[in-house]
Amino acid sequence: MPEETTTTEATDVTTQREAAPADDYAELKESIRKERDARRAIEKEATELRRFRDERTKAEQSETERLAAREKTVADQEQRITERLRASILRDEVSSAVTAEKITLNAPVGDVLRFIESDAVEWDGETPKNVRSLLRELVKGRPYLASRRTGSADGGAGQDQAGPQSMNDLIRSRVGR
Repeated sequence: MPEETTTTEATDVTTQREAAPADDYAELKESIRKERDARRAIEKEATELRRFRDERTKAEQSETERLAAREKTVADQEQRITERLRASILRDEVSSAVTAEKITLNAPVGDVLRFIESDAVEWDGETPKNVRSLLRELVKGRPYLASRRTGSADGGAGQDQAGPQSMNDLIRSRVGR
């Protein structure tokens, strides 16, 4: 009989060992779910507290403070819009100046604008006044930005020829006659 008891005890121990990892896994999943739910509840409460704080701050502000805050916001927006508009106008003016001065740029106008200091541009209302002179100074100080075309696309080859040759003359010159 003792043999039967040990077999039954061995089976019970094996069953307990197999069940233990599954129980641990279930417990871990349950603890993670609880932590996640707790975190969500805390985040929801924090959002509500922020909303309450903002509402209270607005209620405590006087009408003049609210108007001053709104005025500041509008002024900031106006400044950003003005800066973008001036950048666009300056880009157009530089493009016009490049054409008027007959300069061939080796870089896009946007890249050339990076070298022009915005403080150096003099504005007459919404029109920049000294773009041509700034562009000339820039090309003079950084000659690699503009190219000077001296010759043709073939690098000047063929400029020493006296005139058009016939096909017979070309063949004779190649043969050596």
